[in-house]
Amino acid sequence: MKRLVLLALLLAVAAFTATGCATSRVAGRERTTVLGGLVEINKNDYMPPPPSTVGVDSTVLGRTDKPSGTKTSLLWGLITYTNY
Repeated sequence: MKRLVLLALLLAVAAFTATGCATSRVAGRERTTVLGGLVEINKNDYMPPPPSTVGVDSTVLGRTDKPSGTKTSLLWGLITYTNY
């Protein structure tokens, strides 16, 4: 039983790490996805975060002298940090 659980865990970790990283550019925006969407970074994306996410704005956490337009989503969009 322990071997089966260990094998299943090993296969899950291997599949999760094999997803890698992908970068795409569409209409002047750059989108980088890491580990199948676990971390997603959108540059020059000034769209507001969806209502189904916990939004954290750069004005709450720090200075906004030079907003970059970067939106970072964690845990498949559960938490979104915006810098604009």
